[in-house]
Amino acid sequence: MTRILVDVEVQSGHSVSIAGDELHYLSAVRRHRVGDEVLLQTPAGRVFRGAVSSVGKERADMVVAEELAPAAAASPVRILCAVPKGNIFDDVIRQLSELGVERLTPVACAHSTASPGEARLDRWRRIAKESIRQCRRRTPLIVDDVTGLADALRDAQGIRVMFHPGEGRTAAALLQSRIDGPVIAAIGPEGGFSGDEVQLALDAGFEAVCFSNLILRIETAAVAAAVLCVAITGGIDR
Repeated sequence: MTRILVDVEVQSGHSVSIAGDELHYLSAVRRHRVGDEVLLQTPAGRVFRGAVSSVGKERADMVVAEELAPAAAASPVRILCAVPKGNIFDDVIRQLSELGVERLTPVACAHSTASPGEARLDRWRRIAKESIRQCRRRTPLIVDDVTGLADALRDAQGIRVMFHPGEGRTAAALLQSRIDGPVIAAIGPEGGFSGDEVQLALDAGFEAVCFSNLILRIETAAVAAAVLCVAITGGIDR
């Protein structure tokens, strides 16, 4: 069922209106008409059944029905990831959102080459918000401001792993674990973490984990880490 993002909190039995991008998605992309049933998702992540009551050029109205109860949430996953050059991170945002990662912290490392500004951050957050229509999660992936690696490591609370080729426990061994509690995974830049950064992470309580002896691109490593971490926490409610 089509999921429409409304920008206000709603109540059963009331009506809500949409315009702009959501109206275009409802009427032009999904081609809904009066009487069609849809799901309405609020900024707080609440989801209601609804029905289209009118569709015009400037707005559409929907009647709000009952609220759908969420399932029990699993442990949250947070990814600390160096930012690659170009628009590669756009796809990383979409994929981490689909996988159920709760929070992404873009980090600046010694070997980083990209320095994204506010416009790029706004784009990433817009991508995260829009992706919830497709993957049906209840709240958008949180995309933090770009943070220095040292600050991000100090801020991390929970089970902490650092993916670094050729060092520490293997990903296969980590997959045998079942973890209760938040998981934070750190992914370095194309040039890898520097020796000082590896030591900094170990001092901050991170455990070194390797996928294999192969060198992965940032976007590959980020998605692989997300899959692994979500698997060991048992998934996430959306």
